[in-house]
Amino acid sequence: MQTCYENLLRGWGVDPTSLAKLPRAPYQPGVLPEGGNPGVVIAQLADRPPPPIPKNSWVSWSDYPSAALRAERSGTVVMVLSVSATGRVETCRVAVSSQFRPLDEESCQLMIARAHYPPVAGTTGDAKGSTAIERIRWVIPRSF
Repeated sequence: MQTCYENLLRGWGVDPTSLAKLPRAPYQPGVLPEGGNPGVVIAQLADRPPPPIPKNSWVSWSDYPSAALRAERSGTVVMVLSVSATGRVETCRVAVSSQFRPLDEESCQLMIARAHYPPVAGTTGDAKGSTAIERIRWVIPRSF
């Protein structure tokens, strides 16, 4: 199973050895981040230390794509992000689709526009670019 997981990460362009060395956020099933809401939940921080800005401010229920609301579509999007040496997201690639294009596209647009990570030091101590994996679970708000 581990080999399969590592091959999946490599297919996404993520080095499993580097990923294993980075700190991870503790997993708490069913617990929303502070200030979180039940509409849209960023569910996982995969290979990055905690960001300098609250993650729950990156996406909110008001970001839910109107086309997805009209179609009553929900889903989960897993993205591979290229992060610059300054911590900004430069590119976003959908690794696992929600099977509804507006959700996938909005997820990447939001990560590029709002996500920010602390710089990662290279072996010489200089900041370097890195890769992050993020997952957004889109759930239609109950008050829809």
